[in-house]
Amino acid sequence: QLPEALRTTFVRNAATYPEEQRDPESRWVDLEALRRFERPVLLTQGGSSPTWFGAVIERLAEVLPTVSRHLYRGAGHMPQGTHADEYVDVVRGFLHEAAEG
Repeated sequence: QLPEALRTTFVRNAATYPEEQRDPESRWVDLEALRRFERPVLLTQGGSSPTWFGAVIERLAEVLPTVSRHLYRGAGHMPQGTHADEYVDVVRGFLHEAAEG
């Protein structure tokens, strides 16, 4: 479902994926720094994404002080590609609220 140019980019960069997975810090997040982050944060996830994405979102939501969340029902990991109109609406709404807040 992805555009040809994006598929080509993914294929061309595929060799970097195993290297990224071997990086011991690739899954480390400074939770104390996130606790001090005072700006609004939008956390989103696709309803059809792998379950471990949801666990990450849950943990971030527990730590960040100002969080908005949105679930893209029926979307996978890239809702900006599969649910583009909804994605734009959600991000636009979040930015509008953050600017007023």
